[in-house]
Amino acid sequence: MDDQFVNRIRTLVQKAGGQQALARASGLSLGGIQRYLRGGEPTRTVLIRLSEAMSVPLLWLVTGEEPRLTEGGRDTEDLPLYGFGESAQQGWYESVEFGLKTTLECADPDSFALAVRDNSLMPMNIKKGQVCIVSPNTHPRTDDIVYVELESGMAALRQYLGQDGEWVNLRGWLDSGEEGEAPVPVDDRIRVSKITKLAPVIYVKRRSV
Repeated sequence: MDDQFVNRIRTLVQKAGGQQALARASGLSLGGIQRYLRGGEPTRTVLIRLSEAMSVPLLWLVTGEEPRLTEGGRDTEDLPLYGFGESAQQGWYESVEFGLKTTLECADPDSFALAVRDNSLMPMNIKKGQVCIVSPNTHPRTDDIVYVELESGMAALRQYLGQDGEWVNLRGWLDSGEEGEAPVPVDDRIRVSKITKLAPVIYVKRRSV
């Protein structure tokens, strides 16, 4: 691991109140904590233990992205589930809360789930009935599927093509109307000032809801 990872371990030590306290909280040995402070390589299990014990996002612990230390708040595994009232193939529609909840593991305390209600994202291998987990505290990257919410309250799932100055470039797909024909890509350019939320899909639960 790099020096920045060592610094994040030091942050956890300080947050816990010392090396021994971090070892007790995470169920790891004191020697293990000291080894990671010297740059030792942790296993996946160790990273998960540290993340859960200190209530920090696993993504932050591994990469340093979104360095937020969460204390309290709602159970991050208890995700509100939303869906779209109309087919996203026809444009932008208001998001509708179904009043359901799903239990899925996700480090982002602000994450939520979206029920996919049509096949407009088939070109990205996301199908009707699947559930997308969205992370508002993760920065989108080019070609990510993102949840986009406008100041008007309209929302949709789109492919993120990047940002060009004050414009965010997105892509959706329309039914070609011809049997057997692939959906037709349609690009949108939305002003940054019109967007209230732009959050990537970080996980697709490939099971009907």
